[in-house]
Amino acid sequence: MPMGNYRIDYVLVREMAKAFSEETFDCVKAEGLVNTSVGPTQDAHRLILNDHLWRLQDKIGKLWLYVSGSEEFEPIIQNQMNREKDEMERKALVEKEEAKKNEVETIVVPTINE
Repeated sequence: MPMGNYRIDYVLVREMAKAFSEETFDCVKAEGLVNTSVGPTQDAHRLILNDHLWRLQDKIGKLWLYVSGSEEFEPIIQNQMNREKDEMERKALVEKEEAKKNEVETIVVPTINE
């Protein structure tokens, strides 16, 4: 495996690890719904669980290929990871803007007695 000018973006890898954590939480939540439901509802929850598991496996596989330095896959993986990083940054920005909206401004009005 040629490793000449290949560089790993560790910040991007760290962001992907955070995405794994979120996806894993969704898997655990969906598995709980599968275990507590019956009939057609359980089947629907099982489909959701399978979707979450597939997404998690897909992300892990892409990260593994990226970190292992598979040059033929690198542009595809880099684009995918950049999209996910952009999505996480956009989500953080929206949360920050909502926090600003929820801030209460204190306005001091001078009175005559001052």
